[in-house]
Amino acid sequence: MSLCFIHISATLSARSPVEVDSLTSLINNAKQMIPQNLEAADSLSEIVLERSLVNQNDSLTGRAYYLLGVINYYKGNHLLSSGYYNKGLETELAATDEEFASALWNNLGVNLEYENEYEKAVEAYLKSLQLAEKLEDSLSIHQSYINIGLLYIWLTHYNQAETYLDKALDYFKRLEDDNHVGLCYHNLAILYDRSGNSEKAVETYDKSIDFYRKSGNQMELASASHDKINLLLEKKAFEAAKQGLEEAVRIADKLSNPYTSGNFNVLRGKYLFYAEKEYEKAEEYFHEAITQLESSNAQKQQINAYYMLANLYAATGNRDKHRQVLDKHNELLQQNFNEKSSEKIAEMRTLHEVEQKNMQMLALQRQSAQQKMIIILAVVLLLLALGAIVVIYFFNRKIHREHRALYKRNMELTKIIEQEQQVAQQNQFYEGNEMKKASHMFFEELFEQIKKYIIQNKRYLDSGLKVADIASEVGTNEKYVSQAISIGSKIHFNEFIAFYRINEAKKLLSSDHIQTLSISDVALRAGFSNQSTFQRKFKEMTGMTPYTFKRIASEKVVYSIEEN
Repeated sequence: MSLCFIHISATLSARSPVEVDSLTSLINNAKQMIPQNLEAADSLSEIVLERSLVNQNDSLTGRAYYLLGVINYYKGNHLLSSGYYNKGLETELAATDEEFASALWNNLGVNLEYENEYEKAVEAYLKSLQLAEKLEDSLSIHQSYINIGLLYIWLTHYNQAETYLDKALDYFKRLEDDNHVGLCYHNLAILYDRSGNSEKAVETYDKSIDFYRKSGNQMELASASHDKINLLLEKKAFEAAKQGLEEAVRIADKLSNPYTSGNFNVLRGKYLFYAEKEYEKAEEYFHEAITQLESSNAQKQQINAYYMLANLYAATGNRDKHRQVLDKHNELLQQNFNEKSSEKIAEMRTLHEVEQKNMQMLALQRQSAQQKMIIILAVVLLLLALGAIVVIYFFNRKIHREHRALYKRNMELTKIIEQEQQVAQQNQFYEGNEMKKASHMFFEELFEQIKKYIIQNKRYLDSGLKVADIASEVGTNEKYVSQAISIGSKIHFNEFIAFYRINEAKKLLSSDHIQTLSISDVALRAGFSNQSTFQRKFKEMTGMTPYTFKRIASEKVVYSIEEN
């Protein structure tokens, strides 16, 4: 399963080309934020959706729906994501742009597959495939064959599944695309396994593993190896399973991924349990797997590990532990069910709210159109021109006053921080690391210790500063440093360090060197590794851009902090 991403563009509207350009820029920025900064991308996309509905720009409306679908997919809100894709399919853009519609249908299929709606997912993939065939996009066509083939496996339509997968396999072999060839063999192996042909399944898993190894795709190599070993254990082919596990351990070590290691440890435990009857060693592997899977938030795999551990205790006659583990297994099952139910209810509520909001936007759109007509008929061009001049004049004056007020407040804050730094320099730094209980008081004291150290040594000027560095230098661990900063400052480590960096930047921007330092120079001197991050953080913490702050500082206006 893979999402389709499309190039974001928009047809210009004759009514407001400037705003359309601005909204197109916003939606492109939102796309670049995915998946690293989903909340910011969500906010920008919502703005574009609202404005495009008001302006009746169908192109931007459709693309905003598409992007909100992608964002909610990455958030795990598959039902809500599907709702946005369906809204996108209702737009005129989807009816005229086959590439856009194909991407919507493909991504809708991905969501439906996650929700185990396999028949609906097949329908969505087939519609995406039909559009890809019209566009003569061979790569997308054969990628769709892989998706459809896998879905037909889950639906037990094995002949249809094999037909699609064979077509894809032949195409990607001709392209010499080892990764996709490996994926085709992997899905075919699953097909043979589920249809009862275990011998052919093992043979096909081996082919898949060989091609994944050639392509260098370690994650898929691990997945195929896991599936093969699990089949061998089920068929009690213990010697072959043992050999596979030795290779699997090497793969897991390369990946250093707790999810992969946890899944392989479950298999190692199963092998020792069923083949070697080494119950204590098997128990160790199951416990280790549970810890690793818990750290990866892999609840489904955790449930499986608890199930195997419960079987082990049952086989060894340990009734107390069997009961405890079985209770935990059932608790996780119930928790998983409750979470999924709550998430679906919340997503349905959000979908309803989105629909209501869209209706309100359409009503505002009609009202706005009427008001514009009245204004056009009632107001003469001269009055509009004069009014615009007056509005711009007073708006600029207001903005200038607000910027001056912001500058004054920021300079006051800088002075307070400087006083705090002077106090920190006068106090002796406490370097001891006496053992204390990890209580609230302990973390408050540790926070003061960290803050003094950072201020005295100006560690915030180091652009590569990490939690691990501070932990090492104050003689504690990363978790304690993060907790202490969170408790003491009510913000996370990155925000805490950024606070002091921004303060340093404000001093540089208002210093005598203001005319010679560029914004990029200020960013580097203040401890930021790149200018874009600096500008974003500066705006968040001061309310104005570095350029505006620099301009006001250059006016040489003297503010007295005693003024009201």
